[in-house]
Amino acid sequence: MKVTLETLYRSYPVFENLLEQPLYVDMNLKFRNLVKQLQPHFQKIADIQNEIVREKNYPQDETGSYIVSPESHQEFLETLQLKLNDEVEISWNPIPVEDLYDAKLSLKELEAVSFLFSNLEELTAQSV
Repeated sequence: MKVTLETLYRSYPVFENLLEQPLYVDMNLKFRNLVKQLQPHFQKIADIQNEIVREKNYPQDETGSYIVSPESHQEFLETLQLKLNDEVEISWNPIPVEDLYDAKLSLKELEAVSFLFSNLEELTAQSV
């Protein structure tokens, strides 16, 4: 399956949430293996973010964290989005959303990981 780096960027917090969910062991193992597989891609995203920060020469605070002013934040996000258009191949067979019925995900989180599911669109259409 191919996904963009932007999709992975948006899904990262959801994966952290899913890894904390008390799911059945087989499902936890699937997500654990997926996250391990995605680590190099998450690192690439972090490298891209760092590259943008260096290019834009944002100032640092006393802890070494970069300061992006509210005025510059939108420009940062637009630049990041342009650089996250690359597609990457991941090994994942989409699962039925019912496999995660016990998980607690917000609507925003569910949308961020919608690429993981085989029948989300079908269920969405049925619930209208």
